[in-house]
Amino acid sequence: MSQLDPQAPTTLLLHRERRKLDPRRLSTKLDVERIAGQAVRQWVLSVGWDRAGAVREIFIGGNKIGSEVEAALDSDAMLVSRCLQHGDRIADLARWLGGNDASDIAFLCARAAELEAEEGEEIRIAYAEIQSAEDGGRKSDG
Repeated sequence: MSQLDPQAPTTLLLHRERRKLDPRRLSTKLDVERIAGQAVRQWVLSVGWDRAGAVREIFIGGNKIGSEVEAALDSDAMLVSRCLQHGDRIADLARWLGGNDASDIAFLCARAAELEAEEGEEIRIAYAEIQSAEDGGRKSDG
């Protein structure tokens, strides 16, 4: 059994409430390719957006079904999504995980962060337009 080093720096973890996602939310799918040495890895990265234009969940497809790699990336994606729904930002997670040059999940988080920077404002505007149309529909019904 390992012992904790009492001299090691500690981190205070604050519990943050999970942000509930809309049952119907906008999402984006992206084909992603990573060249690592002689290997070329390909995935379909799906991100779910909140109304502020922030990535709040990720899904990773494209691995051989039933493989250890698929299981590992599915687990990684669930953990990343949980962090996102508790208030972490995708860019921060990508940086903490090591970014493009680290693990596959770090690479995929970095790509999701790029997508958020590129499309987040458009997603926020799209949600506002959807809300406006829904509000207008309710007014004409009433």
